[in-house]
Amino acid sequence: MYPKGPYVAIVTLCERVLYEKDGGISCIRLMDTIAIELAPDAPDPFPFLYQGHALFSFKSGDYVGPMTFRMEIRNPSGELAKPSQEQLLEFRGGEHGTNSIFQIGLQVPGEGLYYFDLFLGGELATRIPLRVRVTRKKAEQMNSEKVEH
Repeated sequence: MYPKGPYVAIVTLCERVLYEKDGGISCIRLMDTIAIELAPDAPDPFPFLYQGHALFSFKSGDYVGPMTFRMEIRNPSGELAKPSQEQLLEFRGGEHGTNSIFQIGLQVPGEGLYYFDLFLGGELATRIPLRVRVTRKKAEQMNSEKVEH
């Protein structure tokens, strides 16, 4: 990372991003885990399409000028899950910053820990982990839920 900027202010995955009338941004339902609960005899849910958003917010610090921002998604084996997304960001220095929002459509082939690697100017700035987990309800759990309804 660059010692004098730009700096990472916010990096998160969320269900959706709202643009407020006053220029603010709101993230709805932050995501770090996709937990799927299935009946004992239900088929595996894979592959499925994860659709969400990634919000990235940076502050300039002493850096002024353009810089390339790139996001790579890696599957649990470390391979690129899809082509990287890239954007040119403009920094004005000081407390000024820039926000970037990417729509994510990720084909999820199985359980595990996925990483969203974020690069500024070719250097790794940070990573966002996303855990995909499947659990199966036990037969007793299924029976007790039927009684309660």
